[in-house]
Amino acid sequence: MPRAPSLDDLARFRKVTEKGSFAAAARDLGVPKSTLSKAIARLEDDLGVRLLERTTRNMRPTEIGRVVAAHGKDMLDAFEAARLAAASTDGPAGRIRVSCPPGLLESLADEVVLRVLQAFPKVDIELRITAEQVDLIRDDIDIALRAREKVDAGAAFVVRRLGQSRGTIVATPGLLEDLGPVEAPRDLARLPTLALAGDSIEWKLFDAEGAAHVVPIAPRLVTSNVETLKKAALRGVGLAQLPEHACGDDVAEGRLVRVLTDYSTVEGTIYAVFSRESARAPALRAFIDQLVVGFGRLAPVAGQRPPDAAGGG
Repeated sequence: MPRAPSLDDLARFRKVTEKGSFAAAARDLGVPKSTLSKAIARLEDDLGVRLLERTTRNMRPTEIGRVVAAHGKDMLDAFEAARLAAASTDGPAGRIRVSCPPGLLESLADEVVLRVLQAFPKVDIELRITAEQVDLIRDDIDIALRAREKVDAGAAFVVRRLGQSRGTIVATPGLLEDLGPVEAPRDLARLPTLALAGDSIEWKLFDAEGAAHVVPIAPRLVTSNVETLKKAALRGVGLAQLPEHACGDDVAEGRLVRVLTDYSTVEGTIYAVFSRESARAPALRAFIDQLVVGFGRLAPVAGQRPPDAAGGG
């Protein structure tokens, strides 16, 4: 009579079928391929069926293997739900894997991360900083922060809108004194500029009537790192278009001055993306709650909002 399978063996079988190969699954789990091979052989022996068809070139689940994988997912999900329910009786616990673009880290996300770690001693956070869009399943991410006009994450995921952040053009008072008055968008074409990657050819500004003004620029520095861009602006290297949340304190304390305040820039939206399944974990729910509070302080910059600039959630 077949024996009850091990949950560990089921989980390893699921990972192999998800990844499509022993090598990819072994890398993802951090175990030798031989460990996975033995786990699946043990699972086949316990169930009395063949789960995988193997050739020298590829591997695929048998028909019954696909059924076992589907039911195995239900069993593993049920076990995880039970584990989370038990853990939640003593407060949120567990590891949260967070992906965040560099521009959101220093001025917003890092405060949220530290607040969560201080408030919930049993929560661990793995923070991955990347400008690339991650795949939550492939890259084993629980929640991804994204800043863009629109996010389309698919039906399996929740997209939570956290706030809006508009860019603002800033420079040091000393640089503006040397350059003279900047009165219209066309003046930017003759001035030293600093730009984020993707904005390095032109800047688009909107006047009070909503009309767009496209200004070609030749930036002295192009980078995907907002903090580097801000440091260059603070040293008077050039005018920079920075997210308001990244330079608000410097403007308030007079280290930077807003330029062309009668014009506004394209407004971006900050989102959190996570799976419906992972959102059941108390630790992730606590993290999302703190994100909502932390990002709630985002405020629009002076000037008119550009028409249809922000995408929906």
